[in-house]
Amino acid sequence: MVQIHLVPLLIRTMRRLIDISAERRALAHLSDEALADIGVSREDADAEARRAPWDIPESRRFDDDRSIGGGRFQADRVRATAL
Repeated sequence: MVQIHLVPLLIRTMRRLIDISAERRALAHLSDEALADIGVSREDADAEARRAPWDIPESRRFDDDRSIGGGRFQADRVRATAL
């Protein structure tokens, strides 16, 4: 049986996976000009977009909000750039 205190950890982990997937999809849809503005090549953007959702960068693996920028903020920023 899952311990009650593990449920919030599982929820945060799933949220982080969803956020990272959204960020990668948004990155894949940026124009070449937008990618150049943020210093990312099309090849790097495509490679990042192909990564599996559970392939989380080391900087985003924390169990609390110490991750760089926090997942939701990062995804919103990438989406805003894509517009």
